[in-house]
Amino acid sequence: MSKPAHTGTAIRAELTRIIAREGEIAPERLIPEATLDTIGIASHDLVLVLMSIEETFDLYVAVDSDFADVETLDQLLGLLTSRIMEHQAQAEPAASEAG
Repeated sequence: MSKPAHTGTAIRAELTRIIAREGEIAPERLIPEATLDTIGIASHDLVLVLMSIEETFDLYVAVDSDFADVETLDQLLGLLTSRIMEHQAQAEPAASEAG
């Protein structure tokens, strides 16, 4: 499985595609300031989104207190992008040591 690019912009774009696909939401509705309620992301949709993110980026997304404060799409994308970039940064040294 190929991993998406490491840039924050590329990760956010991939996350937006995943949210649109798994949440069955028209991409034009996924504007940064939209709340999760207004775009129709229910808790079961979020579970599907997180499972797809875990598969795509090969990491486990722990749902913790940070998620309780998320209200907008931009906040969700920011939180997920941060976690993915942290995971990728941790994985890079291990990969270079193994090579």
